[in-house]
Amino acid sequence: MPKESAHRLSLWRTAGRSWVKQLARTTIGSKVLRAAYESHFEAAGGYERLFRGLYPDFASAAAAAPPGKQVGYNGDATTTRRAHEWRYIFPSDYPVLFWLDRLLPGAKMVFDLGGDVGSRYLAFRKHLTYPDNFTWLVDDIPSLAALGRTIAQEEAARHLQFTTDYTRLEEADILLASGVLQILEDWNGFLQRSRSLPRHILINRTSVGEGPEAVTLSATGVSFAPYRIFNRSSFIAVFVGLGYRLVDEWLTPGFDCRIPDHASYSLDAFRGFYFVLDRGETAQPVSTRRR
Repeated sequence: MPKESAHRLSLWRTAGRSWVKQLARTTIGSKVLRAAYESHFEAAGGYERLFRGLYPDFASAAAAAPPGKQVGYNGDATTTRRAHEWRYIFPSDYPVLFWLDRLLPGAKMVFDLGGDVGSRYLAFRKHLTYPDNFTWLVDDIPSLAALGRTIAQEEAARHLQFTTDYTRLEEADILLASGVLQILEDWNGFLQRSRSLPRHILINRTSVGEGPEAVTLSATGVSFAPYRIFNRSSFIAVFVGLGYRLVDEWLTPGFDCRIPDHASYSLDAFRGFYFVLDRGETAQPVSTRRR
């Protein structure tokens, strides 16, 4: 890394210090810090996720991505980054584990939207009992689907299958969408077009807050991509309009969204939700259950 870029990166990483905060209140200081953040944003690496700016739509956000890295998630860089996450369970996974433990006995298919190489199926199998006549179908980009098939064979994951489209969604009892809806431009169209809806929807690690809706630009360390921030009321209303009822909601630890110069759009935490088709389902919100 050039010395100038390294200096700016080092400066940005000290931004929590009081003297930098004071500097930010000056005209010159705010320009210096903004330039430092720009350099840090463009040099994002590892599993760091950063955000920059607000844009009217996905196309505008993608066009604002700096050159030199993958734009969007459909590429080899994404495959390399996600290839090993199946070995781990994260703190934010536990609400989904809680509900899957209760829903799987009556399920024949989980449709795992954006499920990488089947990472949640593989990670959860130590804690869940998968029914014999059961399919966990992952829908993701072709490179991840291809790698997932190889891993499934090596791991003898007999329930795990892969697809690259929504054709079999109508067979699913449960839709799992973890960390994916915010990166889809047409984020609910696949549900609107489906001939049959899954009875249960589990959503996790999704950028939903109380503020206004917006599109920002995300840097994931390997790529830049448009990233949607949802308004909670509008988000829930979409599922209610499809006939779903909200059963449970939670905050996901370790996920946030900080957009410099746009504090009202920033999120301290992402959220998760459990929706069920409102057809006499007996599941009740966790807050009303006897413990």
